[in-house]
Amino acid sequence: MSKKITFIISFVLIVTNQLSAQISFKDTVLYKADFTTEADIYANTWMYNLSSSKDTISWNRITNELGDAAWESAVCDIMQCHGTDVNSNTFEMGAGDSGYLSFHFYPKNKRGSGKMVVNFFRASRPFEGINVTMTIDVWGAVNVKAVKTTLTDLYPNPSNHSIQIKNELIAKGQLMLFNAQGQLGLSDVDRRSTFTSVPGLSSVKSIGCTITHSIALKSDGTVWSVGSNSSGQVGGTYTGTILSPLLLPITGIAQVDY
Repeated sequence: MSKKITFIISFVLIVTNQLSAQISFKDTVLYKADFTTEADIYANTWMYNLSSSKDTISWNRITNELGDAAWESAVCDIMQCHGTDVNSNTFEMGAGDSGYLSFHFYPKNKRGSGKMVVNFFRASRPFEGINVTMTIDVWGAVNVKAVKTTLTDLYPNPSNHSIQIKNELIAKGQLMLFNAQGQLGLSDVDRRSTFTSVPGLSSVKSIGCTITHSIALKSDGTVWSVGSNSSGQVGGTYTGTILSPLLLPITGIAQVDY
């Protein structure tokens, strides 16, 4: 009897995994940074229907965090772009079809940070959805008057990571490190207000950072990378977001930097 029960459970798991894999995305974690002068700041990805038959796809915008009361945001699915007040829609995808999705923020000349999470699912399987998350940072011009504001954004060279400092706390050394693409190597995309050790990385000889990914050279000569790999910049075969340091199959590197 136990063997039969085990077989049934295994069969159900296999079928469930196959059904949930009927739709996929090129990237599910998106990040964009720009200035308040841009009226429409957006990021995009591709969606694929891996099914052998036509399917009905639905989506719900489950998170819509805006950086300022004046901000608005909107979703463009593969069929059309929707108004800022539209939080759900349904469309059809043919067997093997793919389509372009984009996620838009309209900052209205206001600085801030925002986050949008949209859940996509087959209409027949509403509990097997996949989330696409977009985070955004919108910067204003930095000038002499900016130091009188509550926050100041710094972009130290050669690193392109942005550091956001609360001016009234500068004496205490408090700061915020952006991590929208997992480039801090801490297995998540959460921001940090204190310096944090990266698990698995010690005896680092040199490090290079961009706004979306980081690369570290250890004293033993190994090279590690983490963050967005949408264009293969992190290395490896996976083109999504890599949240924990990945060992690269390269040797003989003397230094890494940007």
